[in-house]
Amino acid sequence: MNKVFDALLKCTKTENYLAFSAKESCLLLDKIYRNPERWTAILHPLGFMVVDLAQLGKKSIYLHIWIKNITEPYLATSKVHRHPGRLASFLLCGSMVNYSVEINCNPSTYTHRIYKILHRGNTDCLMPTEQLVSYRVTSKTHLESEHSYSVVPHSFHYTELGESDVTAPILI
Repeated sequence: MNKVFDALLKCTKTENYLAFSAKESCLLLDKIYRNPERWTAILHPLGFMVVDLAQLGKKSIYLHIWIKNITEPYLATSKVHRHPGRLASFLLCGSMVNYSVEINCNPSTYTHRIYKILHRGNTDCLMPTEQLVSYRVTSKTHLESEHSYSVVPHSFHYTELGESDVTAPILI
């Protein structure tokens, strides 16, 4: 398992996320499958399971798992969100589309409320804020297995799943 995390760490240092191979991805998924008691998983409000894989220095490595017709977002929850730091994602299996969006804080018509995600033990909860906004999509990227994408700090985005029964990216 250390070889897999070493490969992930090397990818994060060089920012060459495609260097993480399909073979290493399979090894990682096999380790999780064979030792489920070793991993903590929580259901995220945006409809996926989050498995905390490792802390490597200041970087956290997570596995997100969407299972068609099993994991679903909370009712009436927008998928648009942001991350406080830079995010890099490598898609192990499945397919998805990543949408970058621009937030308008002073629109003539509000379409969404900003929520915060609060981490409470093994649960992530949504907490509404007072901020009302609208947004527009600025770009979209289609992703298949073994492809990666990144999101700059504090930028907003959302993802939609493809037709696969299981979609699982690693996030760093």
